[in-house]
Amino acid sequence: TFILFSHNKGCATVLIASPEAIITRHWKAVLDNTYRERLCMVAYDEAHCISVWGLDFREKYLKVGVLQSITECPVLTLTATATTEIKNDIARTLGLRSEKLNVIYVLPNR
Repeated sequence: TFILFSHNKGCATVLIASPEAIITRHWKAVLDNTYRERLCMVAYDEAHCISVWGLDFREKYLKVGVLQSITECPVLTLTATATTEIKNDIARTLGLRSEKLNVIYVLPNR
């Protein structure tokens, strides 16, 4: 399943997709034919799930890196719970090169 939010004037579009949707032929066709040239970022919320859930629970999480073979746009991964090992696994799964990787740690003021 994926959801499309579009601004009325066409200047902002957000696609939200599950890992299962991202790796389907239909999704790739939509991305190739409609959005690839305009894609400016791929973001993964709760990115620790790529590593943690992909191993046993939802194998499709391990295949979300396929987007990096389609586009060269920047990648944003967000998580508050990843260990160093999980961060490295996320980078490996997504095909992110270490020389282009910026990790920002922000500790919440709770």
